[in-house]
Amino acid sequence: MKKLLFLPVLLLIIISCNKKYTSVVNVDNTIDTNTNSNYPKVYIKDSLKSLYFLKGSYWVYQNDSLHQNDCTVISKVHHWFQNYQFHYMHWAQEYYLMSFTPYPQTNHSVFVHLIETTHMYLNPEMMNFEALGPVLYSIDTISDWNQYTPHKFIDSLLVGTKVFYKVQECSVADTDYYTVAKYGVIRKTIHATSGSQTWNLIRWMIRN
Repeated sequence: MKKLLFLPVLLLIIISCNKKYTSVVNVDNTIDTNTNSNYPKVYIKDSLKSLYFLKGSYWVYQNDSLHQNDCTVISKVHHWFQNYQFHYMHWAQEYYLMSFTPYPQTNHSVFVHLIETTHMYLNPEMMNFEALGPVLYSIDTISDWNQYTPHKFIDSLLVGTKVFYKVQECSVADTDYYTVAKYGVIRKTIHATSGSQTWNLIRWMIRN
């Protein structure tokens, strides 16, 4: 009888050991940043957590010249730790990823924002995390010319009838993005040979 009781206990121990170095991936709004890894953890800075938007959050933008509306909705959220090993260094990096889907469904593709440590990136290459992509928002105060920091820091910006403060601008390909803590992207200007189109945030519903 004692041997029979011992077998389930041994099985639980084996399962626990096998999970020791796995990353925790959570989908949608089930957010749990605990990981079973014993690696030292590198956390996202607290000041970036105002950009933790949950599934169901949406943003409505209006085109200044055409008076057309465009809406994006967060369709999925992932929050997890990724284990890394480099020679004798081991660490577990915290990530927060939000998938944005156009609404209603159009030919526009889904895009993502990835938060890591001190930055929020646009459309990183999720397969390897080597190319994190351009930065939409950073808690660093130094503006740089490279892709890892926004190009401009603006004290205030009037968008529609609302004034936003501490705006960060980043140019990605043919589009300028204006991002603010707690709100996300408040304006985007798309440049083309036929001219530029500006989309301003007019309505939003943020869950965080």
